[in-house]
Amino acid sequence: MKNKLSRFIPLIILVFSFIDFACSSCKTESDRPIISVKVKEMNLWLNLMPGGSPSFHFSGTTGVTNNTKYEIKHLLLSEVDILFHDEILYRIKPESDEELNYNFSSDSEQSIKFYSPQNIKVEPDIHKADSLNVVLKFLCDEKIQTVNVGIFPLERAY
Repeated sequence: MKNKLSRFIPLIILVFSFIDFACSSCKTESDRPIISVKVKEMNLWLNLMPGGSPSFHFSGTTGVTNNTKYEIKHLLLSEVDILFHDEILYRIKPESDEELNYNFSSDSEQSIKFYSPQNIKVEPDIHKADSLNVVLKFLCDEKIQTVNVGIFPLERAY
């Protein structure tokens, strides 16, 4: 009897380890990002024209998709972080000619246009940069979702 049981123990361990492994690769809806973001346009530039103080500017358009089965009642683009070599140079509340607070249904896409406030002081390290990393922070029904949308060239206007 004991010999028969000892033959089944490795089989039982194998079955339970398979169940645990299989479930660890499953994703529940709560594991999915609430939104996905696709950049349609992103512009970063330094205004270095004579007659004024140098300033940093950005503008962008993104497509935001609701990945849930539910309506998002409150979606807000709350912050834009600009990074150079993984260091945050700017953390800015974006502006827009449109409302940056949206309500949209499941599986729909919303286009969001935004830009920087005027007269953002140029940080010394930015002169070394040819490109900058842009991270957008959204407030989605009281949950924060941070999206690294990529690295974009830094233009200079003389």
